[in-house]
Amino acid sequence: MNSLGPVHVRLILLVVLISTVTIGWAASSAAKPLGPAPAELVLHESEIGRSNDSALVKVSIARSAGTNGIALTFEGGVSLILPARGLVLTNLAASNIMLGVVSNRLSVSGTSMTSATLILKPRDGLFRCQGIRYRGDVIAQVSGQQVSVINRIEIEEYLRGVLPHEVNPAWHPEALKAQAIAARSYVLSRASENRSFAHDVDNTVSSQVYKGTLGEKPSTDKAVEETRGLVLMHNGKIAVGFFHASCGGATEDSGNVWSTTLPYLKGKHSPWCAGTPHHSWVALIPASETAQLLGLTGSVASIEVRGWTPTRRVRSLAVRSGTGQVRVLSGADFRRALGINRVKSMLFTPRVRGPWVQLVGRGWGHGVGMCQWCASRMAQQGMEAVQILAHFYSGAAILPWRVVWPIK
Repeated sequence: MNSLGPVHVRLILLVVLISTVTIGWAASSAAKPLGPAPAELVLHESEIGRSNDSALVKVSIARSAGTNGIALTFEGGVSLILPARGLVLTNLAASNIMLGVVSNRLSVSGTSMTSATLILKPRDGLFRCQGIRYRGDVIAQVSGQQVSVINRIEIEEYLRGVLPHEVNPAWHPEALKAQAIAARSYVLSRASENRSFAHDVDNTVSSQVYKGTLGEKPSTDKAVEETRGLVLMHNGKIAVGFFHASCGGATEDSGNVWSTTLPYLKGKHSPWCAGTPHHSWVALIPASETAQLLGLTGSVASIEVRGWTPTRRVRSLAVRSGTGQVRVLSGADFRRALGINRVKSMLFTPRVRGPWVQLVGRGWGHGVGMCQWCASRMAQQGMEAVQILAHFYSGAAILPWRVVWPIK
């Protein structure tokens, strides 16, 4: 499929539910649509805006600890701007700047500012923070005795810094394109929800791993470009493109993992990740440490699963210590308490074996939305990105984000 060019782009989109597996896009007249598009569903450039129209997202990339400041480097020079009035305070040549807090005020290299928020705009569009190079601008903001560094960046450039850290860049191109659409959908849905907050997402696994220009690869850059502007949409809103590493054979309803039920995030039998890394795992944790992490005295004596989800994930369980204390908690809370890299998923069976708690499980991650290892195998078997997304996001459609979400 041809790449979507930066300006002369004509998207031919089938606004059809993903569950029919007839959604798709075409990049220029040479690309092949997945099926005949009714005339009223053809979207032209004049309707969706040219591809150089884009969204800006705000990513929290650093936060000061204690009295320590945050060092920024602007090798090409920088302009300091007051955001409320767009007033340029000063233009500096190549500079090393230290952001800090003095008497609850933002401090720039020792100079106290009257504003709690400042925009630092690199003249060459690049800056360094904590050793990593980023594109875009810096929003520096003070809250109490802490200064936050927020990277304000164009959505497609942001995704270039996400994909190589969320999937293997060597994977099949269709899997990478599916990941690009899911990741774009995730961040724009969060940006739409979090407009009153200082930032939309952070740069960790709690949102999406983002490391600026570090680790960018031609394969993932190409996946971003070939899906430029495309998102998952459901009932007029951008869908939250949740994804995880491995589902262990079945994905999960969002309502069985979190308090919110989203109709397009339904549990699905997904056998493709069998035999891949993290499909099966065993964790051995000292029973005394388990008790301590759960706020119990002594050592864990027994664990009883009180409820299972339809895909056999732990919905709730009761943990009893040798002293008779009992704590009942959800599978998600149990996983967080013991560590999400140790208890890789909620798809496990617990046992107490002498001084050890043994967990025999499958999959890695929350299990909601797209299974990345399944997506990789599906692509290897000849499925296209739209077919992969069709399986994991029930009843959603693929559209340019400009149709449903105004430029921020």
